[in-house]
Amino acid sequence: MARFLANGLPDKRDGRPALPSTFPTYNTLMVFGDRIWVKHFRRPGEPEHQWLAFDADGTQVATMFLPSRFVAQQIGSDWVLVLIADELGVERLVVYALVEDP
Repeated sequence: MARFLANGLPDKRDGRPALPSTFPTYNTLMVFGDRIWVKHFRRPGEPEHQWLAFDADGTQVATMFLPSRFVAQQIGSDWVLVLIADELGVERLVVYALVEDP
């Protein structure tokens, strides 16, 4: 007999819930200056976050990739402020420069 979790997803044999068959496309929006930054939803196991920047006309003007352990807090015209937690859970804020690919 199949067992189901409270969210309606069936249990797998190892007791972990099954992953959903679909995921949202985006899960975070940030507006800084004249750009809208949109973060793609990171599926389980993906190693990094992908962010896209759009100008006021809706034209994509930049792409940024951050490691999965980085959480963007603010994004400026040429910098990003990220929250990083180490192996012990100690959090720190770090500012990184945004550079263009050659």
